Amino acid sequence: MNEGLPKPLWSEELRVKAYEADHTGSLKLHSLFNELSDVAGNHAAHLGVGYRELLQAGYFWVLSRIKVRIFRMPAMGENVLLETWPKGVERLFALRDFRMTDREGATLVAATSAWLLLDAGRSRPHKIEVLPYRIPLREGVDAIPGLPEKLTPVEGLELKYERKVMPSDLDVNNHVNNAEYVRWIADCAGCDNPGTIASIQVNYLDEALLGDTIELRSGKDEGQFLRVEGVNRSGGRTVFQARIGWRG
Repeated sequence: MNEGLPKPLWSEELRVKAYEADHTGSLKLHSLFNELSDVAGNHAAHLGVGYRELLQAGYFWVLSRIKVRIFRMPAMGENVLLETWPKGVERLFALRDFRMTDREGATLVAATSAWLLLDAGRSRPHKIEVLPYRIPLREGVDAIPGLPEKLTPVEGLELKYERKVMPSDLDVNNHVNNAEYVRWIADCAGCDNPGTIASIQVNYLDEALLGDTIELRSGKDEGQFLRVEGVNRSGGRTVFQARIGWRG
């Protein structure tokens, strides 16, 4: 439990629940993203810039980019430690890193992410400096150095399936939750790649709303990477881009 003065490093002990595990008994990819979002939200609230605090000021956080390296997914019933910390600001991005370790201290998952501060009225990004509180940074400590880079589009991706946005996909901002996109990505990637995911980067580019139909397209990138993109069938806007690396 984290108490006292605002801390740049936040940690939570977690236990992988049965409903979070896949057919191999390991943590599902989208469940990992849910855990990352939860711990980030808890830390933001501890720092005075959580969902409720920002909503009163007319803002909200949105995940823009995230890069994750997976050394081993924890197993069902396994206890892990998940740490997170703000590490800096670059342009409009607030940077936040994550590290998940096992009971022996070995790193299971490392991640870096970039968040945007949007106004609740027009959903336009604002500089982090408009926040009423200064966010304490853990500078010079990287789970993954830098910030997730911009992904260039890939030509010739093949349509794999379509997914209509349903009420259960939406979050408190009435957008598709970032982890739901990852569920779709994992389903799309798993159709042709039975191996284990070693890395994934997701760049969230546009919102998807109730009733939208998203086309899931995939194809090979340079090396052994797989690219997955979600395209809104109405208007042809790219909603997200993902780049996946495989092990085995």
